[in-house]
Amino acid sequence: MSELTLAQYVDLIKNRTVKPLSAHERLYRAFTWGQEKGMFAHLIGMEHILKEFEQRFLLPAAKNYDTRKRLWLFVGPPGSGKSTFVQTLKQVLIEFSKTEEGAIYRLEGCPMQENPLWALPKNERTSIKEEIELTISGTLSPYNQQRLERDYQNDWRHMPVERIELSEQERLGIGTFMPGDWYTQDLSDLVGDIDYAKVTQYGTSSDPRAYRYDGEIQAANQGLLELHEVLKCRHDLLYPFLTLAEQSIYKVSRQAMIFSDLVMIGHSTLSDWRTFAEDERNHSLLKRMSVLFVPYNLNLRQEVEHYKHYIHQDDQDQFAPKALESVAVTAILSRLQYNENRHIYQEIAKLRSAEALPFQKDDGLDGLDTRLIHRVLDRCISRDSTVTAQEILKELRLQIGEDLTIAKASKAWYDHLITCVLNHFETELIHRFETEIINDYQTELNELVEKASQSPELLKQWFGLSNDVIASFQSPQNRFDHLDSEYQKLFQQKLMQNVLQKLNGEDKLRIALAKYLEAIEDGRYSPYFSELIKLVNERYIIHR
Repeated sequence: MSELTLAQYVDLIKNRTVKPLSAHERLYRAFTWGQEKGMFAHLIGMEHILKEFEQRFLLPAAKNYDTRKRLWLFVGPPGSGKSTFVQTLKQVLIEFSKTEEGAIYRLEGCPMQENPLWALPKNERTSIKEEIELTISGTLSPYNQQRLERDYQNDWRHMPVERIELSEQERLGIGTFMPGDWYTQDLSDLVGDIDYAKVTQYGTSSDPRAYRYDGEIQAANQGLLELHEVLKCRHDLLYPFLTLAEQSIYKVSRQAMIFSDLVMIGHSTLSDWRTFAEDERNHSLLKRMSVLFVPYNLNLRQEVEHYKHYIHQDDQDQFAPKALESVAVTAILSRLQYNENRHIYQEIAKLRSAEALPFQKDDGLDGLDTRLIHRVLDRCISRDSTVTAQEILKELRLQIGEDLTIAKASKAWYDHLITCVLNHFETELIHRFETEIINDYQTELNELVEKASQSPELLKQWFGLSNDVIASFQSPQNRFDHLDSEYQKLFQQKLMQNVLQKLNGEDKLRIALAKYLEAIEDGRYSPYFSELIKLVNERYIIHR
């Protein structure tokens, strides 16, 4: 911390070495600075939330519009990223306060991080406004007003000023409030309380020195106050936010109103928000809130990217290529609202083709929790073998069944979605496998056709064809590609039947097949296919 007098601090401001910022201006600049530094990159799938937050909240508030007079509330389902977003904002603001642009100054030793400029008299404020067009709002708290009068004889020039860096751990400019016991938690958690040990020393409980300024509102001054699950609080604990939001002031026991400059951001679940909004007693508070809905991610690429970001690099090879995509598709499907115009298999196709879904009003506000998916990934990582789509969806089904917070009807619906996703992926993978086998085994196909031409009774044995159809069978030059399309399909099925019969009895071959069926990402299926074919050729002659 660097120390100087208030007079020196004012000189730095007048010669434009230092530019004071309000809490909202500072958060806006910290936000843009953090974006340039890539500090929000881990918030995968929240790009639209970041943009909306900047445009609807930060920019108007930084320009001193009414948005700054609101408690900002993030509302969404559990695990949608609300608290992670706020935690990132706090960390970005802390790091920004270490830069010259984000420098913060307070009256030395002030437990409320009070802005030194609030000690300036009216004529000095007018001078600053005329010289550099800086408007100073706010007044000293009774605590610092007393310091100015008693310790400095009302000479503001000699009041010591120090630069601080925000810190959540030290409660400097970062406050965090959580709802506690409904019956024992009181306002002191927010605004501090009388220090009765000092009442006898100073003679009265109204002396500012006999007060503990250790509430979260005081800790957050010139910074950010995070309100965890704010709508779970008792109504009386929310009342200080009325004047704090609208007029930037709050009341403590036996003292005048105290001015505060901070950004208030709360977060809440959708169910708590609906309950709160339906209660008429909360209408005055609702008018002082600006709500940003934070839904679950509905973009497949971003959902898979989020899972990869969650999984350690060393563990990613344990998942077969389509495993993460399969669970991501299931998660997103669970977050959509279905009606007669929506069909599951069509939605799967749209998701996987990167086609933008026509989102409905409540899409993303319900469905599988991201934390539940993380739990599934945790279980899969502990396994020794490669995790396929079938295995990860099996684990998902198990975790859903064991989760007591999911309603019975929802469990049945999620189980149906998992079945649909499995059918989709298995159909696609088997089709791809069949295509590769048929392309690679053209010689064997021709040999099957030649055998059938030489021994027509095989057509009856293999395909159950009638004698009349067998009599009409013709294969010029005994070649597969000269057959009619109906016969080609029959011989392809026979070839696949031979291959799969051989694979069924061999564990190593089944493993190779499973790897191949999963590994159809661009350019990645070939090694698995080569391994599969090598194993087949080592043990069996397919065309027998």
